[in-house]
Amino acid sequence: MTVGKLVFSSGIWSIATDSILALLRIGAFAVYALLMPPEDFGIAAFCLIWINYFTLLIDNSLAVAYIREPVQDSSAFDTAFYSSTALGIGSYAMLFFGSDLAAEILHDHRVATVLSVMALTVALSGISSTFLARARRSFEFRKLLLIRVGSTLTSVSLGIGVAIMGWTYWALVLASVSGSAIQLLVALLMLGEPPGKNFCWQRAKTMYAFAAWSAIETTLTWACMWASSFFLGWFLGLRELGLYRMSAQLSAYGIGMLIDPLLPVFYSAYCHSARNPAILQKLFLKFGRMIALVAPLLAAILIQAAGPLTAYLGPRWDGAEDFIILNAVVYCISYLSYPAFPLLRACGHFRSVVLIRVALLVGQVALAFLTIAHGVVAYLWGIIGLEVAIYILTLVVVYLTIPDMSALSQFIRQAAYIVVAVLVSAASNLLAGSLVGLMASSIAVSAASIAVLTLVYCLFALLFEWPTLKQLRLLLRSGVSKNL
Repeated sequence: MTVGKLVFSSGIWSIATDSILALLRIGAFAVYALLMPPEDFGIAAFCLIWINYFTLLIDNSLAVAYIREPVQDSSAFDTAFYSSTALGIGSYAMLFFGSDLAAEILHDHRVATVLSVMALTVALSGISSTFLARARRSFEFRKLLLIRVGSTLTSVSLGIGVAIMGWTYWALVLASVSGSAIQLLVALLMLGEPPGKNFCWQRAKTMYAFAAWSAIETTLTWACMWASSFFLGWFLGLRELGLYRMSAQLSAYGIGMLIDPLLPVFYSAYCHSARNPAILQKLFLKFGRMIALVAPLLAAILIQAAGPLTAYLGPRWDGAEDFIILNAVVYCISYLSYPAFPLLRACGHFRSVVLIRVALLVGQVALAFLTIAHGVVAYLWGIIGLEVAIYILTLVVVYLTIPDMSALSQFIRQAAYIVVAVLVSAASNLLAGSLVGLMASSIAVSAASIAVLTLVYCLFALLFEWPTLKQLRLLLRSGVSKNL
């Protein structure tokens, strides 16, 4: 099967996987929010700051290095597996012995116990990551759907059950650990042969050299992802942190469910086509076009739903509406730059990725000290401006780093869809406002507004992107060589 067909079919399966996962997690968050206060979310969120760093380090360094290996044999797999397992176990030890220090940062003794238990997810991820990476490298996204959806569904069910029993934040701990354990078990059963004894130091050196730059970039990515949570928890306390993390996760799942699954697909495609600039250009533009179609619409829907959702959560979550709206804008802008990062990694330009991450991190730190005293809303407005600047910087870096790579057409296409989404959203609000007297509740008005928004936007996208849809159909029939 050609790269084009692999990208298309794998993209469908990957989107289906992450869409189901996002819906499960959004539903779980809605139930958790009814059963526990924001402070309990804050405890789990603060522990996840540190756990997610080591999880990202495993997945985005050694796993990425293994996927990039040109020769996929038992030696490559065994070398990556034992290295990743050792990294996972070592990371768990660091989290376990550093849990008291984390508790002192937040001035809450419960953090030490929660972090010690949740850190088990890192060790489990270290063992399973190479199996999952091998499946991504082979475009076995159908199997990944069964593994990830099955483990998430089971863990969410356990977590909700424990929350109903009144164990509050321990429900989040159990859901995290059980999900990683089930994922590992199913991966061992479904994803091919177990590791052998073909560890090769020579190949390990090559992987480690690549993984070192990836680890630096991953560290900066983690810092950018969690800097806001750290500053809010440190300066403003658990309640503000819980409100922020709930709204941020809602935006991440709501917008990312159709975009995040494309990242591993396109990274594998970039790696396959790294020596063909013409195909790289086509892949880059296609990925950007897909995001331009999806991200503004989903962000607009989140903004429309923010009011009714906050009312549903109750008075304990008062103030969440502004957080949801601003985070939806932040994530929409952030996702627009996503096609560039796997492209730069696949072409070996990790220094460029590091440069962009450093700029984002420096901007977040500066904004924290300049605006956080004025509250979370002021801080998020600053983050919106920062994300716009980073988006422009990313396109400039792609244009200067990779020959024959057009970034201007990407910017024009994505900017046009943002403008359309804003205009259609405003029009749907006006239409819904005229129906206030005809409908019984604000929830009905919001639902009508979202329906109008989605219908008009989809008709616009279908009208202007019909050539792209037609090309995708031809791509599925004829492959990459003729149509990509």
